[in-house]
Amino acid sequence: MSAELTPAEQVRRAGLAVNPPVTQAAFDALEDVWGVELPQELHTLYCDHDGQPEGKGVAMPFRLLSVSEAIAAHEEMTLDVPLLDDLPDLQQGIVVLWGDVGGNFMVYFLRGARRGMVGELHHEIPWSIAPQWRSLENFYAAMIEAAQDKEYCYPTDFPNQGPADTQQLAAFAEAKAALAEAQTAYEYDYWSANLLKLCPVGESPALLPLLTPLVEEGSYASTHVPFATEKLMSELGAAAMPYLREALASNLEQGIF
Repeated sequence: MSAELTPAEQVRRAGLAVNPPVTQAAFDALEDVWGVELPQELHTLYCDHDGQPEGKGVAMPFRLLSVSEAIAAHEEMTLDVPLLDDLPDLQQGIVVLWGDVGGNFMVYFLRGARRGMVGELHHEIPWSIAPQWRSLENFYAAMIEAAQDKEYCYPTDFPNQGPADTQQLAAFAEAKAALAEAQTAYEYDYWSANLLKLCPVGESPALLPLLTPLVEEGSYASTHVPFATEKLMSELGAAAMPYLREALASNLEQGIF
């Protein structure tokens, strides 16, 4: 499926089942709940169809949620897994609009260098959210390709496997700056995940602080060494050892192992 088509055009051409268009009042309610003004491309998508029905015909691995389902997702993020309270960057920084059958979501980034990108929110590691597609069009092309192949696996296009481009460098710099200012374990782990996933070739030394994560009592986030250990030890070798020793000593002292 060509990413040159709009998401709605891609869905229609693929013959996927869709709900009737959203009303303006319903779309306004969605914006009110999330506390944001959503971009035109999302408004255009919902004006074409208010989500995709579950379990009807060929389906994308992550289907577009109806407005009522997207509002329920906001409630889940504030009550069941209080991400929006724990991670200030997510407040008015993302909107959850797609879901799978396993309770996972895809989010649309609304601000900064990641604006317009799409990434996964996995229910087992909800703080690990980073962009995986450069655009809404590319995300839909990947989802529809997987639907037509009847596969849950889907290709991503961000970040680059080779040299970083301007878009990746900007997102990496944003994550690096935010990590330096992290005040809580939730913020630390969120930006650590972004830094690790967005790290360009040749920038591995910037990941060294990830070997000594901030630990906060009661955090549902990571409380052990792990984010970048394998990557850093393989790429940086001895240069990573002081950080690894510090992390091990800190975790042993707190009785984490």
